[in-house]
Amino acid sequence: MARVHHVKRSRKDQGKCGKCGDALAKGSAYRHFAPGFRGRKRVRCMKGGCSPRPSDLTGSDKLQRDAIAARNALAAALIEAVGEAGLARALRAVGVFKEGE
Repeated sequence: MARVHHVKRSRKDQGKCGKCGDALAKGSAYRHFAPGFRGRKRVRCMKGGCSPRPSDLTGSDKLQRDAIAARNALAAALIEAVGEAGLARALRAVGVFKEGE
């Protein structure tokens, strides 16, 4: 899996966010990663919804399927254990989930 690098202030324009399409101007914060061996650099803004998923960080199709399946199984188990309202309340308490997301 690729490592995600966080940049606090860019020295030059980085183009657009690969997920939402917002412009990443000079001086703005962004994150970048390059999945796979000699993968192309992918740039994302710092919004919570633009964070790379585990399946975005790998170039292997098998690992992508496994990462997606594991995440979906975990989400289903959490929802079954505490219910949707309880899960949202718990995530809000630790600051992971904010209203409107």
